[in-house]
Amino acid sequence: MSEVAAHTEFELRACLWPTPWGEREALGLFPIQREAGEAQPTVVDFMSNAFLHRVRRGVGGETLIRATGIKESERANLRVIDATAGLGQDAALLAVAGFRVLMYERHPWLHALLADALKRVRDLQGDRPVALKKLEENLQLIEQPTDFLHPTDSKSLNDAGPVASADLVYLDPMFEDEALHGKADTKRDLSRLRHLLRGANDLRSGAELLAAAQARATRRVLVKRPSRAPHLVDEPRPHGQVEGKIARFDIYPGRATRLSF
Repeated sequence: MSEVAAHTEFELRACLWPTPWGEREALGLFPIQREAGEAQPTVVDFMSNAFLHRVRRGVGGETLIRATGIKESERANLRVIDATAGLGQDAALLAVAGFRVLMYERHPWLHALLADALKRVRDLQGDRPVALKKLEENLQLIEQPTDFLHPTDSKSLNDAGPVASADLVYLDPMFEDEALHGKADTKRDLSRLRHLLRGANDLRSGAELLAAAQARATRRVLVKRPSRAPHLVDEPRPHGQVEGKIARFDIYPGRATRLSF
């Protein structure tokens, strides 16, 4: 589905969104033709009770964080590129874990949702959970919608120019209509995300994404896959993987790394 086609099915508009600090104005993605149970918007929310509860006891046990292979004491000096940010939840986990994370998102509507979520975190006044302080400090979105494969206006964390490399590059391509897991609202949001992105995936194959990621990653590339899904590409094979309940993370070496498992 092209971006133009997506406009006939969805619209972006402001809405009031509940948070632990009361209702806040947020940007939401709404289906134009609302069916029963479809009136709820998709909002990127890093301030939700669900996210804060998830990270309150630490994120070291999260499958994604374990897949990085990086000790907590080393993370503050390491950069991660999330090349396919989507709704930003995995990037947020990496940021709360202590990595400096730069998000690429090429779709202008998803980019707008991410930018709005980061603004709401910055605008929050008073005492904030440690997780939100880490998120604000460590998570950055490239200013303009940008394709990781064809960056034209990307900037580094210090605005010093195009980002040439990172210690880790993270990919969640979401090519297939694999079975959706989790709560109903998660299924709804992921389904809408796929609708927005479908139709452009043929322009950025798995092989292209992986090659670009390995060229930029100095340590390793992490690729998120459903537990029973095939690898992103037939060759090269991943050097290792970390299994979760519904997803796994395939590990590929970066350009300056030789992994041993």
